[in-house]
Amino acid sequence: MNHFFKLIVLLLLAGSCVNAKVKVDNPEKFESKELVISGEVQEPLKLGVTELKKLDAKTLVLDPKACMTGQSKRAEESYRGILLKDLLNKAGILAKAHNDVKRIVVIARATDGYTVVFSWGELFLSKVGEGVMVAFEKDDKPLKTEEGKIALVSINDSQNSRHIRWLSSIEVHKL
Repeated sequence: MNHFFKLIVLLLLAGSCVNAKVKVDNPEKFESKELVISGEVQEPLKLGVTELKKLDAKTLVLDPKACMTGQSKRAEESYRGILLKDLLNKAGILAKAHNDVKRIVVIARATDGYTVVFSWGELFLSKVGEGVMVAFEKDDKPLKTEEGKIALVSINDSQNSRHIRWLSSIEVHKL
C-alpha cells in the first residue's frame, strides 16, 4: 500500500506542469469559496476569504514567465494572501517522531481536479516555501471568478506550473 501511495504522488508530480490558465467556458461552476486543510494535522481548518484576510497576509510578485516555455507572455502580477507554510503551522502538522516531517507531502487540489504536490522540505527548508501562497487578491483586487475566490501560487518554481485557480483543499499526508 505504501508503494502505491508513492506511485500516486510521483504521478501527481509528473503531471503538475499542466497549464493552469486554460480557458474554461463556465468558470462559475468551479469557483472556490472555502479552503479545507485536512489530513495529518492537529487542527483541520475551513477558511473562507474573510477568515484568510484576518491572518498575517503578505504580498508576492510573480515574474512574467509562462509555464514550461520560459517565454514572457504576461505582465508582472502581484498576489496577496497567506504563505502555505504559515497555514500548515496554524493547522499543526502531526509528526510524532523526529524525522516524520521528512516524509510529509502536501497535496493541493482545485475544484476542477487540478492537483499539485509539495514536500515538507520544499515548503519549510528551501526558497520555494517562501513563495508558495494561498492567495485571495491579485493586483490589489479580489480574485476574479476565472481564478476562484481562493488560488495557490508558487513564485519560486523555475517555471510557473504549480499555480492553482479554484483552490479547494490542502491535504497533508505522511509517506
